[in-house]
Amino acid sequence: YESLRLSRNDFIAILKLIESYVFRRLACGIPTHGLNKVFATLAKEIDKDHYLESVQVLFLQRSAGSRFPRDEEFRAAFVVKDMYNFRNRHYLLKKLENDGRKEYVNIDEYTIEHVMPQNEHLSLDWQEELGPDWQGVHERYLHTIGNLTLTGYNSRLSDRPFSEKREIEGGFKDSPIRLNKSLAKLEHWNREEIERRVQQIADLAIGIWPTPGLSLEQANWHQKLMHQIPLEVEGPIQLPVVGSIPPGFKIIRRSEKRFYLYRQIENEWIQYGDRKKGWYAVSWAWAGEWVRDRKST
Repeated sequence: YESLRLSRNDFIAILKLIESYVFRRLACGIPTHGLNKVFATLAKEIDKDHYLESVQVLFLQRSAGSRFPRDEEFRAAFVVKDMYNFRNRHYLLKKLENDGRKEYVNIDEYTIEHVMPQNEHLSLDWQEELGPDWQGVHERYLHTIGNLTLTGYNSRLSDRPFSEKREIEGGFKDSPIRLNKSLAKLEHWNREEIERRVQQIADLAIGIWPTPGLSLEQANWHQKLMHQIPLEVEGPIQLPVVGSIPPGFKIIRRSEKRFYLYRQIENEWIQYGDRKKGWYAVSWAWAGEWVRDRKST
């Protein structure tokens, strides 16, 4: 960006993409210990002439432990995760509340409110509100994002019945917080309403932390780029998407998702694998990362 090879808009788009990548992985519970290596590898693989497009493609090609969680995986984890004890809950609520706002809301001035109270000894009003399986509903949904919101009146709301939390001064109907708007319109708070709200918030989250979106032009560029890479690549060489291939290593592409890996030992190419079959990567990016890992072994 400082060398003027990247526009401000593309620079911001890449930063947002990185933000989405990191947060989605956190929400899905994917270990973070390998991220330094992922970003170091990414920096080597970027095509500097197509900066944003290549970053998008490289993120989409990540797999296994370095994957960019797709919407289905992200949603499935997001709706059931304990967000109250999530270490990034402040960031999460700040982004949810301020998405699309021109007037920024400082959530430090508010506290987290459980719509269905934390008290495991729920009142008869709450037991009736939640239904016959009230204990199961309480255990399953208590700390999910569907049951959490923000308020400046936590002590006043306390363990009150839902109808009182909605109607009293400082309650959901009287709140300037966007996260409370849907709550203000409800007559009851039970399993069905919690599940409905959590899916609505998941829709919002998928938009705030999106996956890389490739236009038709970008997809065509990527396809063209892939065809420019030979079916057999021998190091030392530097290639877009693949990255650097060290000397003494070779990758042979046999099909769309089969990239076989070789190492030169005493002037002979030895294929990685076991006695039954050769090992293979499923993309150029993964194959390049794999052989670089083997360089140090």
